[in-house]
Amino acid sequence: MHWVSPFGPQIGVGQLTKEQNDQLLRLCMRIKDDPTRRMNASLVGFVDKEFRIKTDIQTTDVYDTIQQSVLDYLSSVISIYKNLAPFTPTDVILSDAWCNIQEANEFNPPHSHIHDDVVCVLYPMVDIDPTPRYTRNVTDETPGSVVFSVGSHDARFGRSNYSVSPETGMFLIFPASLTHYTTPTYNETDTRISVSCNFRLSKHFYETRGKEL
Repeated sequence: MHWVSPFGPQIGVGQLTKEQNDQLLRLCMRIKDDPTRRMNASLVGFVDKEFRIKTDIQTTDVYDTIQQSVLDYLSSVISIYKNLAPFTPTDVILSDAWCNIQEANEFNPPHSHIHDDVVCVLYPMVDIDPTPRYTRNVTDETPGSVVFSVGSHDARFGRSNYSVSPETGMFLIFPASLTHYTTPTYNETDTRISVSCNFRLSKHFYETRGKEL
C-alpha cells in the first residue's frame, strides 16, 4: 500500500491478491439477492443493490488484510494518531460493512461517515467503458469514478477534488470525515461492485492511549 497526497488528508491505495479478491467477489454474489440484507434505508446512495456483509466479511481471510491495512494507515499517514503508533487489532472495530452493485445511471451523492474514523473501500469487480458521457470543468472524472473533495474550491489555486478510476482488486483507505461521491456508469454492460468497510477507534484504544491525544 502507498499513500497519495492530493490535498490535506492522505489516501491509502492498495491491491488485493487475486485469491483475496475472488473470495470477496464470491461473498458479494452469494448475498446479493437476499432481501433481509438490504441497506438502502441506511445509506445515501441512489443504488438499488446495497446489502450488509459485516458479519460475513469478518470470517474471511481477506478481512485480515483489510484490518491490517487500516492499522498501517493509522500508524503511517499524517494525523494526530501517528505518534501513537503502532496500532493493533484491539484498537479498532468494524462498525459496518456493505456491498454496492452499481448499475447504469446509479451513483452516490457527496457524503461522509461522521460517526466513524476510517473507511476502506474495495473493488472486487470493475468493468466500465471509461468514455466520458458528460461535460464538466473537470478532466479526470470518468464513469464510475470515486471523487474526494476537501475544503472550498478556487479554480485558480490548487485543487479541492481528487478523482480515482477504480480497478478490479484495488482498495482505498481514507478518513471517514472526507467527503466523497461516485459518478454514474451509463452502459447496461458496465459492472462496478464495491465493498465499504467502516472502522472506528475502539473503547480499548481510548481507555489505554486515547488520553494522549
